[in-house]
Amino acid sequence: MPQPDLIARGGASPAGRFRLTSRGWDGRRLGTRVFSNGTTDQGVTHVAALMFLGAADYATVNLGLIDEAGFSALDEADTHQSHAGWAEWTGLYLSQRGLWVPTPASGRFMDAANTVLSITATGNVRGALLASSPTIGTASGQILYATGVDDDPLPVEAGGTVIVGYKLRFSPR
Repeated sequence: MPQPDLIARGGASPAGRFRLTSRGWDGRRLGTRVFSNGTTDQGVTHVAALMFLGAADYATVNLGLIDEAGFSALDEADTHQSHAGWAEWTGLYLSQRGLWVPTPASGRFMDAANTVLSITATGNVRGALLASSPTIGTASGQILYATGVDDDPLPVEAGGTVIVGYKLRFSPR
């Protein structure tokens, strides 16, 4: 049995929140969704390895959208390469995710200016994701940090935008 002073107590818990606002080609607001994210095993493993084992860092963190079409579920085991319950929304300008550039943590929060994604197809998005690659797709060697969805799909329109806000909170347990 471990000595009492060697038993882990507490820990740290990351929690994030996405805010998506969809605007039509003419600027009218099509809807707003706010929802929490879940972390992926791949993302947590990479962050721990980066912090404590000297793993290689990625140059950017990027925001993408999750397609409503074919959505069934998110899973902690989802990776950048494999996520059977959902597909990424591909109707973004130049097939590029938006850059998330957080400011240094203020207390327990990391925040960033909103990212504007230019939409090239009409449909519905279900949620958002944070990944290490700016390019849409399932490239190997990339990290899927977090995903989140809302119960109510968000309409998007070709020629419009989705304004994505993301705030990350670290708190002790």
